[in-house]
Amino acid sequence: MHALGPGFFRSTRLLDGDRGRASALALLMAALLLGAWGAWFVLARVSLYELSRQARLEVEGSLALRAPADGQIRTIYSAPGQQVRNGDVLLVLAADSREYRLRASRAGRLDEMPPLHTGAFVRAGDWLGTVVPPGELRLVALFPSASALGRLFPGQPALVRLGVANLPASPQIPATVARVSSESQQGQVRVVFALHADPALAAELRHGMPGEVAVEVERVSPASLTLRALGRTLGGMRF
Repeated sequence: MHALGPGFFRSTRLLDGDRGRASALALLMAALLLGAWGAWFVLARVSLYELSRQARLEVEGSLALRAPADGQIRTIYSAPGQQVRNGDVLLVLAADSREYRLRASRAGRLDEMPPLHTGAFVRAGDWLGTVVPPGELRLVALFPSASALGRLFPGQPALVRLGVANLPASPQIPATVARVSSESQQGQVRVVFALHADPALAAELRHGMPGEVAVEVERVSPASLTLRALGRTLGGMRF
């Protein structure tokens, strides 16, 4: 057997003291982390968005040209990109024994024309092009009625992403809700957005460009989100 001197007991007491201090420090750190997480859980704000992938750039007042009847294109007087005046004849359509002269009812640039040719057959309502007047580009999007009515209002911030190959890296463009239709059509609501693109990018934007838009509709705490999710879960349970 070996005798244990007083130094051994002093070392043991020192080790016990170090372990006690380490434990207290660990508890303090855990309490601080838990407190910080609790503060974030209650005080932080998370943005909630409504998303539409049915969006495109349009100039206010653009005129859609559609075939007035089933028939065959007899003469074409216009071409994509051409500037037309109010009243200009754009094409002549022969239907049965009648002729229809499709005219521009406003001045502007002819755009979005399909590849038409003399002798082509078209159906009533077929899209034949768009007359785009001078004006400011807006984004027009369709949202499901349940997502839009009572949730989307003028002034809400939004982000627009254009799905156009010739634009670099599909830029995100800040936007603001400008107008929300008060009525739905076929379960969808039309929403118009004002764009806030920088001048260099704005010069590249054109009528008809497709995209998607996310509207910030609410900012809530993580605690509120958790309670909502819990409420939906419990509400869907059967007892």
